[in-house]
Amino acid sequence: MTAKEFPPIRRLTGQFTDAALEAAYCDDSWSVQRTQIALTMAGLGLGLISSLSSDFLYLYGSEWFLPTATLRGSAGLTGLLGCAWLLIARPGWKEVMPSLVIRVWIALGLAAAIMVAMAFPAVETTPEGRSSVLVFTAFWISIFAIVIGFGASAYPVAVALFCSGLAICYLALTAWYWDIASYPKITQSVLVLMACAFGWIMAVVSNIRARRRFHIMRLYAAARDAAEKSEEFQTFLLAATGHDIRQPLYALGLNASALEIMAERGDLEQVRVLARRQKIVARNMSALLSSILTLSSFHLGKRESGSQISPVDRLIADAVEPLEELAADKAIQIRHRRSRLEVQADPGIVVHVLSNLLANAISHSQGTKILLGGRRRGQEVDIFVMDDGVGLSSRDVIITSLTDLRSAEEQARLNAGLGIEIMFGLCARGGLRLKLHSRPGFGVKAVLTCAAARASSLSADLEA
Repeated sequence: MTAKEFPPIRRLTGQFTDAALEAAYCDDSWSVQRTQIALTMAGLGLGLISSLSSDFLYLYGSEWFLPTATLRGSAGLTGLLGCAWLLIARPGWKEVMPSLVIRVWIALGLAAAIMVAMAFPAVETTPEGRSSVLVFTAFWISIFAIVIGFGASAYPVAVALFCSGLAICYLALTAWYWDIASYPKITQSVLVLMACAFGWIMAVVSNIRARRRFHIMRLYAAARDAAEKSEEFQTFLLAATGHDIRQPLYALGLNASALEIMAERGDLEQVRVLARRQKIVARNMSALLSSILTLSSFHLGKRESGSQISPVDRLIADAVEPLEELAADKAIQIRHRRSRLEVQADPGIVVHVLSNLLANAISHSQGTKILLGGRRRGQEVDIFVMDDGVGLSSRDVIITSLTDLRSAEEQARLNAGLGIEIMFGLCARGGLRLKLHSRPGFGVKAVLTCAAARASSLSADLEA
């Protein structure tokens, strides 16, 4: 990826300009940053404490001894304690304390480094001695600045202030002793300035590289998840095709057997009725296959739901007619409450869902009656399919989403096939809502909620 393809990142702080993306990065990487900063604090803390021996050796008895030893020891001890707290307590990045502890430690480290840089040249008595100490402090300050830049890269602004403080201190110190020490001090000044600039730049660069790596990993994870979901969907689609086409094929077989019997009897009127029924079954089988292909188009993002105004009675009739022979074969009576209601929805999806609900009721309910109808509720219309069978399981079950379905499946074996998952998948893509309420011994009430087309009369012309 080129730099232009990455999300915008602030050059001064190395952070994403997008607040949500920055929060996601911090959530993902804070554990690594916390460990990195903790180890830096521990390493420099040990270095500061061990260097106290030089304070005792050179500064003991001078006015510089107490403040220098106190600051250096405090910075070292704070680093060790901060490291232990970050690793043991494992605070979150959104908490206030981690930032406060790290910034206090950086401030103590800066104060200790400045005090040492000022104290050691002051106790020397010869220009040569002062020159040697200036070289030593320049080296120490350079290492300190670089390590801070690498280790505390989560706080590049604090690192920048830290390095600026060291650079200003050393430049002031060099100017103060310019006429006293004979050693040329421009080299040490350049060394400190370069070290401080490098430490800050590395803090920013490491932030930018970490965030770009995070962005690439997010893209990779999204692509992997999409591939896995696509594979799952292909399996789901094959199963849906087999499940949905089984009932119409069974109805075709029953009608074909009945046609043979009617033809042998010479009952041409019944032959005509069955022939028309065969045409309806074939037409609806074609519609089912079309809706399955539509589901595939929804998944691939190639198609939007084809919403249009449709009468509820016609949608129910399209779902019922192909399955009437199947219901009669199982001695199940289908009743349809008529109404003038109309819905604004994709008719293919509505018929597909209703067909699945009706087929499940016929195949799995073990009841004797199925009731279908529509009821207006505000700006929506509920199309219901109710049976008087045994229910989905041995306990009350209410399913309103795929999450509820999977949760219910974990707790009880449902007396229904893959069709329920197919229906919820179609509803999600067609902007519909589906609710299944099952009670043991009282059957299943399925309610498909669609947008109402317009103010229609309430369930008029009801038929028994």
